[in-house]
Formats: sequence, structure tokens, C-alpha cells
Amino acid sequence: MLGRTWILKGGVKVRSLVMLCTVAALLSVASAAKANTVGMNFIGAQGNTTLNITDTAAGYSNVNALIDPYMAYINGSSTPTQIWCVDPDHGVSVGQKWTANVSYLGGNLSNTYQGVGGASVYGAMAWLITQFSSATTATQRQELQAAIWEMAKGAPGPTPGFSVNNVSGAFISAVAADIANAQKNVLTSGFEILSDVNGQVQEYMVVNTPEPSTLLMLGLGLFALVLLSRKKKASALVLG
Repeated sequence: MLGRTWILKGGVKVRSLVMLCTVAALLSVASAAKANTVGMNFIGAQGNTTLNITDTAAGYSNVNALIDPYMAYINGSSTPTQIWCVDPDHGVSVGQKWTANVSYLGGNLSNTYQGVGGASVYGAMAWLITQFSSATTATQRQELQAAIWEMAKGAPGPTPGFSVNNVSGAFISAVAADIANAQKNVLTSGFEILSDVNGQVQEYMVVNTPEPSTLLMLGLGLFALVLLSRKKKASALVLG
């Protein structure tokens, strides 16, 4: 039985389905086995809006820090990728290169700066990142950035040693509201966390882009569904 090819009406072969499933499985294994690190080459911020912050853990006070989004070349690509800083404790400079661990939102976070218990924090920060596209003013973007960095430092709880300076009461209230909304809308997928393997460079999040192998697997899956559909419609089965 195992050596036979089942031929459906219309010439569709069941053995071809087995081959497709085998290829898909191999691609899945290859994708899982690929190195979970990427090369980073920092370009800089997309804009010139800043936020005045103090972070004693990083050793600076009243620094005007450029806010998200930033841009970087990843893995030698000549196309810049938009990245989002979720770590005010470390610095980075234009043209700096480093190797980053890649972790997936909803997956194993042991290589991230927040650690294995950081899923809700990264998920909340991911939601805040999605809100930048609807922010129409520099102040709104500053509020979102402040919310991200404060969450990275422990907000809505205490954030010892970290503060956003020279802002109004309305600004502080807006940041608190952003944090509260983020906690209600935690994302569980769709983003990667890029963490320096040596823990010396800022940590970033980036929108997750499917690997070519993943896209190929999806295509094979769709093709297999078409074949299975034809199988169901077949009214005769010939054993060869």
C-alpha cells in the first residue's frame, strides 16, 4: 500500500501531497534551525523631535534624546528598516554596528533585556508603537515615547532614577493614559525584539516580517489545499 500511487480523477496524485507535506516540514525545520541573531547597522532617527530625560542607570541627566522611529540596516540589507527603541538605559551612535539576538513577541524571551517575564511589557510597548501612525503632532509622539520608556523602566509602578523633564501636567496625564491603554491592549505577536548579544546597545522592536521560507510554506500549503479540494470532488479512485 505504501508503494502505491493513488491517482484521482483528473490525474491528481496523492503521492504529490505527501511530497508537498515533506517539503513543508523540511522548510519548517530549516526555519526553526536558522541563527537567531542579526547584524545591525544603525542609521539614526527619522525625525528631529527630542524628549528631555534623566536616567541615572545610564549615567546621564537632562539629555535631549531623539525619539522613535529610528532606522537601521539589518543583516547587510541595503534597504533601511524602521526600528523602535524600547530601552532608555543604553546608547547607540550613527554608523554603529553590533549583533543582536532575535526574540519573537509571544515566544521565548530569555535573550531580551526584560527577560522571560517581560511578555506583557513588550506586548504593551508593541501596542504603543502601533499608535505612532495615528499621532498627528510632535507632542503626541513624545507622549508615546515617554510611555514606552517608562514602561521599560517599570511603569505604571515606580521608575526610580528615570524621569521625563520639562513637561506639563497635561503631558504627564496623557502618558499615564497611554500606559493604561497599552496595558488593556497588550499584543501577543507581530513584533521581534532585537537585543544586543553583549547587552551594551539599545534594545529595539521591529515589525515581524515573514521569512522567504515561511512564505514558501504558505504557498505550498495553499497548493495542497487545492489538491485536497480536488480529491474531495473526485468521484472515482483508481489504484495503481
